[in-house]
Amino acid sequence: MQRVGNFKGGSFLKAAVLPFVACLLLLLGISSVFAEEEDTLALIRKYVQQSPPLTAYGKNVKAMVWHRSHTYKMLADGTLVKTSRWLIYSESPLPESWGKWIIPFVGDEGVELKEAAIYDPIDFKLIKTLSPITVDHRGLSWLEIDVPPMNIPHVFSLCYLKEFPGRWNVDDVVPIDLDLPQWRTIVSVSVPHDSSLVWATTKNNHMAPGLVQGVEDTYLWEFVNRFPASEFALEVENSNLLSFSMRNGWLNAIKPLEDWANSLKTVMHEDVKKILEKKDKSKSGLEILQWAKNKQLLLGSSSIWKIRRSAEEIPKEGPWTLWERNVLLAHWLSLAGWDVRINWLPLFVPNKNENVPGTPHMISRPIFEARSPGSGSYKFYDFGGSLREETGLMPDALWGKTVCLYDGMDVKLKQLDRGNIADHRLRARWNLELADTGEVQGTLELMLSGGWPYVIFGCQGYSLDMSSITHLYPPKWM
Repeated sequence: MQRVGNFKGGSFLKAAVLPFVACLLLLLGISSVFAEEEDTLALIRKYVQQSPPLTAYGKNVKAMVWHRSHTYKMLADGTLVKTSRWLIYSESPLPESWGKWIIPFVGDEGVELKEAAIYDPIDFKLIKTLSPITVDHRGLSWLEIDVPPMNIPHVFSLCYLKEFPGRWNVDDVVPIDLDLPQWRTIVSVSVPHDSSLVWATTKNNHMAPGLVQGVEDTYLWEFVNRFPASEFALEVENSNLLSFSMRNGWLNAIKPLEDWANSLKTVMHEDVKKILEKKDKSKSGLEILQWAKNKQLLLGSSSIWKIRRSAEEIPKEGPWTLWERNVLLAHWLSLAGWDVRINWLPLFVPNKNENVPGTPHMISRPIFEARSPGSGSYKFYDFGGSLREETGLMPDALWGKTVCLYDGMDVKLKQLDRGNIADHRLRARWNLELADTGEVQGTLELMLSGGWPYVIFGCQGYSLDMSSITHLYPPKWM
């Protein structure tokens, strides 16, 4: 079994002790991968001894993932079962993005929460069992788990099982790196014996899995000592992902999405009906575009943006997930007489010498290109993915991207315009005043064009995260 570590120099602990511990883990053998069956306290005792302190990853690191595992297998009736387990150690309240957990499920999917609890890693005892809240919304449901803030060393333990009936596939895309450091991450994928499994990774990483053959063939990926993903980098495609599927090719990834999108053509909001009754179709389309930006029409949590409900389950009056809203918007523009083509933006495009895992999980989101009546050119629209969804040029998140377009028979890949230097400009202007006390005060003006808004702020949708500015200009300079 191959393990991939991310060992960086700096301190004796990271340069010497951590690789030594990683080698010890390697000697434990493949059987140790199935630690999901271990008692939580037993796992905590083990990681107390194995994992480094938070300071090994930087003075500002407040939490780390001790253990993360995702186990996949297919039952005899075609049901895909995914079991996820997390152990997160912290000595202070968890970061905001880690303090609330949302586990969505839709239609006939099922979720079984096996554990949500807080443990004491010093006295090795249970502190508190957490009770989830179940939210139901017209065919879409999710469990909400709030982790209470604690200023003492503690471990948040979460384990849950999800079932996907009738999938007849074992497929997913798993992020390898997170914004927290990780001591041990395990991905275990079991398929029927002699079945094929197609897998691919980003960043040209050839992370070959271990393979255990038997009644089922189990592919194993294990990663030890992963440093947190960079919070800010000029490399836009900064994600490190592992994708796998029993099916192969872009057609198997896109065709189910096209079928779903076509099934939503009957879904119509009453406000849209009234707009479509107007005679000027060009203006009707523009009015629909503006109307669809209403935040109340969109389910806000990014954890459920990719959920796809059926036409029978989706509420005509909203709110909708991001995927649902964008596909509905494309259909409504078509009814207004616009020429619309739905495109699918992949999370990544595997290397030419790699097979493509045939799973809809390979897709980041639907976008569309549209041409109003009488117009001679198409414009791309990326609602919820770019800070400027519609511009005279290209939405900021789409410059140079490769998109998938289904032509009714096959899937074509198309690279969008990269633009030139003049299209992408970053201008910074300081307006400073020197006070009598010697203190400098003022403002910073940033003027961004082309792809720079996406590079600086990322995919924030309706809200801007100004924290990225502090990485360009650290607080001591501001």
